[in-house]
Amino acid sequence: MKLRDDNSGDSLWLLLDTICNAFGGMLLIAILFALFSSQVRVVQDAGRLVALNTELQERRIALAQHDLELAQQVNAQQQALLANSDLATRVRLVAERDALRNDAEVLRGNTTRLNASLLDLSNTTQQDPEDRLKELRTQLDSERRAKTNQENNLAAARQNLQRLQTRLTDLQNQAKTERQEHVLKLRLPRETTQSKTSFSVMIRYGQLYFVHDPSDSFNHNTSALTFEPQDDDDIKVKPIRGRGIDIRAAVKLLRAISNQDSYIVCWVYGDSFHIFNQFKQLVTNSGFEYGWTPMSPDNFLTLTKHKVHSPPPL
Repeated sequence: MKLRDDNSGDSLWLLLDTICNAFGGMLLIAILFALFSSQVRVVQDAGRLVALNTELQERRIALAQHDLELAQQVNAQQQALLANSDLATRVRLVAERDALRNDAEVLRGNTTRLNASLLDLSNTTQQDPEDRLKELRTQLDSERRAKTNQENNLAAARQNLQRLQTRLTDLQNQAKTERQEHVLKLRLPRETTQSKTSFSVMIRYGQLYFVHDPSDSFNHNTSALTFEPQDDDDIKVKPIRGRGIDIRAAVKLLRAISNQDSYIVCWVYGDSFHIFNQFKQLVTNSGFEYGWTPMSPDNFLTLTKHKVHSPPPL
């Protein structure tokens, strides 16, 4: 008897191969159908878009033709009115036309602004209330920060002003103190009969100029001063720059002058007050009385035979 070869494995693989081929064919058909459908839809949408554009263009053309017809009618009416009226009426109509055009421009501008306002209002209305609230809170925080910065700046400015005022007060007190330090307190002249003779000393150019030289028998000090005779027998005396003496040399010359018979008269120029202060201290320490007179740069000392009064001692 012949045995049957029962090989079930080959039949199962054949069945699976057949099912996979059928499924792949169905999948390929579905893909092709989807591609064909999308192409048909794109073509239909493109055709519909072209139709809509055509319809929109036709409407625009119709509207433009209608506006043109209205403009032609208005122009014809204006021409007829101008033809049938006099010059004054034509001018009035032209003015009215210009006024209407201006009104139309104003209305267009107002319409544009209203549209923009409506658009902003629409955007604001469409905005989420929470987002709008968040935005308003952000603006409020920003304004608060700006206010805080301004308050800080104002406080800093006030502090700076207070500091400057304090500094100004200190400077004023300091200036007052310095002025008091430079004020010279002088005694009034003595109201007694002066029996002493005056001995003149000119103080200029930061030096001392003795009018009469104690080291030369009290003759005119021609080495340091110029003596110019005048028409009325007076003598004008001027110091020569650089020919005067200092405080040390004045100490020796004062020893030759009697403090019992003479007192010192200082003729002080504005550039040598510091030398005068030193010389004044030297004179008082030497037991002399002294008087002084300020001199301007143009003043000079005059020696005269006429009776004059020298500055009294202090």
